Amino acid sequence: MTPKTERFELRLDLNTITEVDHWRKKQNNLPSRSEAIRCLIETGLGTSSRQDFLAMKFQILVASLVPYVKESLSDAHVFAWQHEIYPFENKDWAEPFATHFLVTKQMMVELSEYLDGLWLKKKTTTFYELEDYYELSRGTTPWDRVKLIDACRYMRLQGLFGDDFWDEVVRESPREATSILSIFNREDIHFG
Repeated sequence: MTPKTERFELRLDLNTITEVDHWRKKQNNLPSRSEAIRCLIETGLGTSSRQDFLAMKFQILVASLVPYVKESLSDAHVFAWQHEIYPFENKDWAEPFATHFLVTKQMMVELSEYLDGLWLKKKTTTFYELEDYYELSRGTTPWDRVKLIDACRYMRLQGLFGDDFWDEVVRESPREATSILSIFNREDIHFG
């Protein structure tokens, strides 16, 4: 059940707005001003902190290596937590920390809807076209090349869109984007 929200008007002095903008520009996911204020309030109230997120990430990564437990966690899910990509599966674990993922829930929804639209129309895209679509060269988007590669790799590990689709994505791509096609080896998990 989605928590009920209520519209709330807040007036802040220019110095406070400047501080909020400065804080949000340091964040990897470049939240909107409203989202930044929500995150700062959550942190201040202690509802979810980066430390809590990192503790959950650590627990999931450790569990992914424990015999009899690791089978319950898919490689895609473990990869998502390793690379701080909001996962589509086991959302109950991720939702309390939605603002702490480097690739946020909103980013993943937008990317998956865009790729799904292409796939349903039996169209494909190249990685360079994806970079152009998200205007990475402008630097005004929360996406960067690494986040886009990791998000695509997560979706491929989930089995979305099929191998032919992903082969086309990496056909014209920077060398590092070919990692989208790589398997995920849990022995490569690093803690830090």
